Amino acid sequence: MRHCCARRRGGTASTAARAAPARPATATHPAANPKPPPPRAKPHPRGPSPTPEGQGPTTEHPTPTSPPTPTHPLITLTGGLPLALRVVAARLAARSALTPDTLAGQLAAAESRLHHLEYDDLSVRRSLAVAHDALAASEREADRDAALALRHIGALDLPAYGAPLLARLTGTDERRAEAALDRLVDVALLEETAYGRYAPHDLVRDFARELAGPARALTPMATTRSSRPPCAGTPP
Repeated sequence: MRHCCARRRGGTASTAARAAPARPATATHPAANPKPPPPRAKPHPRGPSPTPEGQGPTTEHPTPTSPPTPTHPLITLTGGLPLALRVVAARLAARSALTPDTLAGQLAAAESRLHHLEYDDLSVRRSLAVAHDALAASEREADRDAALALRHIGALDLPAYGAPLLARLTGTDERRAEAALDRLVDVALLEETAYGRYAPHDLVRDFARELAGPARALTPMATTRSSRPPCAGTPP
């Protein structure tokens, strides 16, 4: 009887132990449950964070705004002509010792800038010569007059020109002289600075001086067309 009661009590105790849920172990050491670090403040990507109205900026020394870069003299000396700028860029790229300031000084000091604006197969002088020769060989009277007018412009070398002056130089009427000047504007060899007033760029002026050199005689417009030889018996 005593053994039966002991077995009954032992079985009850083991059953209770199995039925009771297991409690999680509580860690008492501080390293077992570390606290996460506080979040770090991120800097504002566009500078100091905005402040309420009436308060000053959060930074004491704001970054100053740099002034705009002025136009380099090379742009002015080449007149912004695309071909001239290409030559300048090619020369600067080919010679690392040649700086933009040095090249600008060469162009400003030279009597003629054209020999400084040549590189490999790029040449401002050759491009202007092609335009002039195309006008001189054209079948249109206005084109031929324009080519001759450019040579007169180089010989006279004035700041600006008008149709009355060019008509006296070439021995023709003002209408024809004005048509020649307008044709030079069409092919970008002249600029009309005001109505009836025309001026060449410095590079075109240098080329016009070369055209009006001693080796090229100036012929009036009225005699530029080819004339037939006189017939036999006709007085010269």
